[in-house]
Amino acid sequence: MKTNYSNDRPIGPFQRLKNFFCRTKGNKKIEAYEPAFNSKQTASYDSKPEIEIPESEKKDASTLMTEDRFWGLIGNSRSSSNIYETLSTLSDDELFGFRYWWEHFSKISYRQDLWAAIYIYRGGCGDDSFDYFRFWLITQGHDVFYNALNNADSLCDVFANVRDEDPTDEDADYLVMDILNRRNNDSDYYYRALKGYRMPEEELPGIEFEWEEGDEESMRKVCPRTFDRWLGECR
Repeated sequence: MKTNYSNDRPIGPFQRLKNFFCRTKGNKKIEAYEPAFNSKQTASYDSKPEIEIPESEKKDASTLMTEDRFWGLIGNSRSSSNIYETLSTLSDDELFGFRYWWEHFSKISYRQDLWAAIYIYRGGCGDDSFDYFRFWLITQGHDVFYNALNNADSLCDVFANVRDEDPTDEDADYLVMDILNRRNNDSDYYYRALKGYRMPEEELPGIEFEWEEGDEESMRKVCPRTFDRWLGECR
């Protein structure tokens, strides 16, 4: 099955609500953070020589932050405090610990059943949009994330609670990079510092699809409630 869908539908005319990066207190709106550097910027290493660090000397990023603390930071950001401001108080090691778990959860959520759920809801979902959906899913917190892993069809109710929001969030993937680059006034800092840490392997797991685009019955078998509630819904 092809994973680069030609009918990956654009978000639509409404402006995507960035609940994860923008808060309202009373009548005062707290604006979403502005990345210090273009999120699509390609780092250049011409100005400083690369230094190869032996694998044995790299820090194990998985030990620099616990999973519980990771989810605590996510949970706090969704309830009251701004996640960018919260992460900005962390040390470099803590930020790479946060990044370790972020990459870990992005990787284990690369699954065909979750892809089916968001494909049904949005009426299409290509490779990039599926990445952005998984980032958004992490920002919804521990319970929503693990419920979706246990049963992708549980997202049927989650989608109902974010009715006016497109459930994708590309910006969330650049939080740690933006904080470190801004802190050091160097658009290449994150990529150079990253060489000193052991992170999850970049390669995503293979997917064996149990559904096909254009085959509605195959999609319904994977996520029946989501299919019955959201397929063809005008959003």
